[in-house]
Amino acid sequence: MNTYAGRVFKLDFKTHRDGYTRAEVTRLSDGYGHTVHIHFTKNSMDEKGEKLLCISNRTGWWQLYLINLKEMTMTQLTNEANVEACCLSYDEQKPTIGMEDFSN
Repeated sequence: MNTYAGRVFKLDFKTHRDGYTRAEVTRLSDGYGHTVHIHFTKNSMDEKGEKLLCISNRTGWWQLYLINLKEMTMTQLTNEANVEACCLSYDEQKPTIGMEDFSN
């Protein structure tokens, strides 16, 4: 694997109006690979609303990332074959991460 935890990517958020709903939509990722929200029923935002956990395959493997909304950066948190799921707790503990090797 040619990827490493701690790697930081600078993002350029893009905002547009949805053509159907007219709602304002902001794209937080930069378009490299697929970046997805961890799950709508799992907590992925920190208490202050400044950081968001997500999963992306921008390096060829699904990894866990932390998007800093103020700094507009995305930091890689894992260096595993494929990260499957995670959630964030507010009690100062590390994120819980579930991983599965999909290479077989």
